[in-house]
Amino acid sequence: MDFGSQRRRHRSIQRALVPEYILDVGSQRLFMISLFGLIQAWKVYDIMILKNENLRELLSNDSWISFSIPELNFVVKYLILDGLFLWCLPVLKIPLLNFSILTTLIQITLMAAITIILSSDMSMPLTGLLMSFWNLFFPKKELAILEDYIPTAEFEDQSPHLKGRTTIKYLPDSSAKLNPFYELHCMTNIYTDKIQMPIRFNSTSNLEFVQLEYRSFSNEISYLNYTKKDLRRMLNRDSTELFKKEYAFNGNLYHSYRDDSNVISFIQVPLTQPGLYSLHQVYDSKLKRVRIAKNDVFIVSCPSAQLYNTKPDLHYCVGENQEVSAKIFGVPPLKVVYHAEIGNKLLNTNSVDIIDEDVETPLTKLQGLELSEQALKISTSIDKRKSLEWARTKSFTAPLARGKIDESGSYIYTLHQVIDGFGNRVNYVPEVANNNLFYQFEAHPIIKGDLEEKDKKLVILQGSPKDLLVSLDISNAKKEAPYTVEIEFTSEDKKTKDIITKVFEASQVTRNKLPFQVNSPGTYTLKSIKSKHCQGEVGPSILTVTEAFAPSLNISSNPILDACIGTTGYKFDLQFLGTPPFEVDYKVYRLDSQNPNRVLTTKDVSTIIANSNNEVFNYEPNTEGTYAIEFIGIRDKHYKKLPRLEKGKHRYTTYLKQRTRAGFVQDKKLQDVCNGDSASVLIKFDGKPPYKVNYEISDPLNQSQNFTVDSIMGNEYTIEMKDLLQGGTYNIKLLDVKDESNCDVVFQKSHVRVNVREHKPHLQFGNGGKFEIVEGQTLNIPLKSDAERSIALYYTITDPNDPSLVKHKRISNLNPNKGLSVKSRGIYRLVGFNESVCPGIISSDSEVEISYKKKPSLKVLPSKDTIVGDNTNSWKLTPFCQGKKGYLDLLLEGEAPFFIEYTIKHPGGFLESKLDTTSRKKFSISLRSDIGGDYLYTILGIYDSVYFKSAIKELEKQSAYKFDPISIEHHVYPLPDARFITDRDTPEHHNPHLQVDKRFASFSRSSIYQTCLSNLNKRSLLRPLSISLSGQAPFQLKLKLFHEKSNSEEFVYLSDLPHEVEYYDIYSSLDIGNHVVSIVEVTDSGRCKQSDFTEHEMVAIHVNDIPKIEQISTFSKDSESLGDDERNYCVGDQVAYSLSGVPPFKISYEFDGISQVAEVNKKTFKRRAYRPGKLTIASISDSSSKDCLVQLQDRTDLEAVIYDIPSVEMTTGDSYLEGIHEGDKVELIFKLTGSPPFTLKYVRTDLRGKHANKEVLENIMDHEVRVWANMEGNYEPIEIQDAHCKAEKKVY
Repeated sequence: MDFGSQRRRHRSIQRALVPEYILDVGSQRLFMISLFGLIQAWKVYDIMILKNENLRELLSNDSWISFSIPELNFVVKYLILDGLFLWCLPVLKIPLLNFSILTTLIQITLMAAITIILSSDMSMPLTGLLMSFWNLFFPKKELAILEDYIPTAEFEDQSPHLKGRTTIKYLPDSSAKLNPFYELHCMTNIYTDKIQMPIRFNSTSNLEFVQLEYRSFSNEISYLNYTKKDLRRMLNRDSTELFKKEYAFNGNLYHSYRDDSNVISFIQVPLTQPGLYSLHQVYDSKLKRVRIAKNDVFIVSCPSAQLYNTKPDLHYCVGENQEVSAKIFGVPPLKVVYHAEIGNKLLNTNSVDIIDEDVETPLTKLQGLELSEQALKISTSIDKRKSLEWARTKSFTAPLARGKIDESGSYIYTLHQVIDGFGNRVNYVPEVANNNLFYQFEAHPIIKGDLEEKDKKLVILQGSPKDLLVSLDISNAKKEAPYTVEIEFTSEDKKTKDIITKVFEASQVTRNKLPFQVNSPGTYTLKSIKSKHCQGEVGPSILTVTEAFAPSLNISSNPILDACIGTTGYKFDLQFLGTPPFEVDYKVYRLDSQNPNRVLTTKDVSTIIANSNNEVFNYEPNTEGTYAIEFIGIRDKHYKKLPRLEKGKHRYTTYLKQRTRAGFVQDKKLQDVCNGDSASVLIKFDGKPPYKVNYEISDPLNQSQNFTVDSIMGNEYTIEMKDLLQGGTYNIKLLDVKDESNCDVVFQKSHVRVNVREHKPHLQFGNGGKFEIVEGQTLNIPLKSDAERSIALYYTITDPNDPSLVKHKRISNLNPNKGLSVKSRGIYRLVGFNESVCPGIISSDSEVEISYKKKPSLKVLPSKDTIVGDNTNSWKLTPFCQGKKGYLDLLLEGEAPFFIEYTIKHPGGFLESKLDTTSRKKFSISLRSDIGGDYLYTILGIYDSVYFKSAIKELEKQSAYKFDPISIEHHVYPLPDARFITDRDTPEHHNPHLQVDKRFASFSRSSIYQTCLSNLNKRSLLRPLSISLSGQAPFQLKLKLFHEKSNSEEFVYLSDLPHEVEYYDIYSSLDIGNHVVSIVEVTDSGRCKQSDFTEHEMVAIHVNDIPKIEQISTFSKDSESLGDDERNYCVGDQVAYSLSGVPPFKISYEFDGISQVAEVNKKTFKRRAYRPGKLTIASISDSSSKDCLVQLQDRTDLEAVIYDIPSVEMTTGDSYLEGIHEGDKVELIFKLTGSPPFTLKYVRTDLRGKHANKEVLENIMDHEVRVWANMEGNYEPIEIQDAHCKAEKKVY
């Protein structure tokens, strides 16, 4: 059974919001993960900027979230981005990314916590790490004195000034070690295998002789000797892999180069016999004995295992015993690992431990240790002086599985691993073809059989077999086929017994059933059943089959006689033999009375169903004539297909007569009769005339009268009823009818009724007179009538303005109780009506008049401000200034409340639609004057409480009404306006680098004027105050001038101004500081005044002092100047000046004869000194005005001198290894560069780089110094200092 496929079938399928035919799920998932990674990369970029003091303000300037604190900007920004992404992600329903609400909330909380931690000081270690990666790919750079960018790391790293390192190391004693990596070794085949055993030597001398001691497991000792020639051959072999193991064993990385001292070397000796090996003697080329590390090595045969089974058959039955064992070879204690599976389902991974109880072995104590530790213990702790019999390879048999089989299916046992006592492991890959590692057998279920019948009838028919079944209680019956079944048969008379044996193949198994047939009645017993491999169980299966006899029929007939006409039919008595229910088929033939052999008609076969052995059947035809009835077939419960009965044996022929029939033929029109009309009723006969009829008529008062009519020769007769004036129901009933034989007839319909109306109906209007209606709507005029049902009405409509115009109308199906619906005006007269077939009577009140209600209207009321146009539908109003109030008066007619619909077209072209409501006859429209220009008011319609908008629109569609729109034109003079022109200044006055004062934060940059104090009287150097005026010239202007320094204000009045003004005189009253000029009021020639000005109609004028510059000290922590003059610097220091004025500044300076111009946006001028030289400041200017320039050539206090950094280098190079014996010494030489006197500091550390000892050499006047050293360790310079500067390493 494939459980994986079942899980896949039952696994629910997630359907993404975006269908896969648009974008597959994998691409959706990749897109969303990439988007999340992009957001996090953006976050890392922002945190880099946030932690940089020079760039952190960018987060505030460029962010779409404006908080004053950059950290708060960062947190809010990414709380929103992360939260929106994680909250919207489950909406897309992408598989593997469709998280629950709880998981999403946890993710949002976690990301919020990370964002907050990153923005706080807690993130400094992480930020430092990120900054390190950032600086690796994007190194930090600074501006140097010559205006080029130099990487900052070049100045921070002073290691190029402190070069060289010498290592002094003592040479070690020689040593040798067998199997240095404590590896396990075993031989698969002791006759052909060779094990290359490594020996590690630690010696500065060459090897001369090596001797190995070999001890067999029977404690026999021999020696293996290797001379200098053998060793040289072994040393020449490639030992790269051994060196890799050496480095890995010591926890180091392998390098392709060898140690120059050649201290470590390896050889590999071939070992061919199992036993115990150890190094006995080793000599070097000086014939000095090399120290041997104790490390004995055991070589044993590799362990092995194989499966075997005592039963050769590969098939078992459930309940049988199984036994699976393994033969194992190796050194105990042994462990074998195997797998057991049933039906492709892994039950478990088992292991069997095998211990040799007859022999005591030291390996038992080592079980459970790591392999390396176990090998170390074996190599160093086993006493080789004792017997080694415990290390011999032995054979064992271990049972893996035994006991009864409880479950059917495929059983598989596989060997996977065997481990001996030394830890040697042999892994197997089982294959079906390898019987030693793979063993499989099938366990078959025990089937249970039961005997059944197929059709649930324990009878057998004559000449037909009976179907029986053997049912199997098993899930997959075909798999266990073929089946052998034994059935015992006993005849009904108990005289015959027989055993029936049947074999069923898989193709004969149908739905766990084994079908077979029997031909004889009797008792059938299931005795045994067996599948292909297993004997089955038998249930209480006994079936008794009886024989059913074929049915037979015996018929006796008797005629049905009538005293008056003779034979009218037949009565048949049917006698059956067989098993009910019975079915008898018969046919009826109508014959020619003159020739009985001639068949006129034949009816279809009919069937008689009898539930017992006796049945009575009567046959009487509907018409008179010669008939033959023949019984043709019989069936019972068991026999459904039998031969027909003998033809003609059960055929009965005779002439059958019929009684005369009579009855009313009812006409539906006679059901209802108008009062005073006549009625007639028709009687029809079917027989032989003459006829005699006796009938009775009862009137509505229940008064009856009998009538008799003789000698009716035809087959029809009509009863006439004249002048029925009595309203109600008349009943006509046949009492007696005789034909020529004076026999009674059969009545088919002997009773009819005639309904007579009580009186004639009347009709009139319920309310006469005149009615008003809304044109287009319907009015229902009530009617008075005593009619009992719907009527057909005739009426006329006369035009009241022209009586000659008359319309004739007819309504065919009108309910008078609901009244007459009218929609058009006119005089309505009732002419006549009918109720069913009865005409009605129109009463005197038969006329009403309908008229329309008056429609609403309006007109404009003239005033002194109203000018009539070309007609009453076109008007003009007197113009006025913007902001003034005015009204347009209208007079309304109709029924209040009124609804006025109009539009207002504004000067900008905007069309405003309005619908106002009022209950007064006079209505005023408020005139618009928000802005200047032409307004057009158009009145589109008027509606009232009677004629709604929908009613008016419907009349307009029918062309029954039209409203002529009224247009009113009105011009509004715009108010004059004034504004400062700040965006058309000449280039020399425009300052793109303007630094805005915080007090003028609301001003645009172009609205801030700056100049120097010295330029106030120089018109050509000033920026004019440009003012634009709109309206009707000339203008009068009022300005307000505010002085911030004195906190005072003054007003300036200007008159007779054109549309544009350039005003310079404003500067004459200004001093150093901030000044604000604002527009107060402007008036045009039309006396329209504007005094509503906002802060946008004001400018700021900032009068600055001349710029200044001073030198400040900013020495580098890593390269400190040692002179007393603060104007002296070292390479790597920053030369800095403080600036005062309006940034940006332009600074001209000279460095070593090279002139430079720098533009500075801050009030500090800093440059990194990256080479020696002299710096002189020439001039400075700021942004307050184009000519604010200060010459500084005579300022010696602004000069700066830069000195180079001293250097030291060891003559041995960057890294030098000196190997000496203890007691020798080495000379260390340092070369110095710089200006003496020098101070040198160097350090000695141990070979692990720890425990530093510092030495200082002072007042060195030469450029070279020598020092003797005899201690083991690393020697390197860490600090050099000359007359001006110093360099040092911060490591120590």
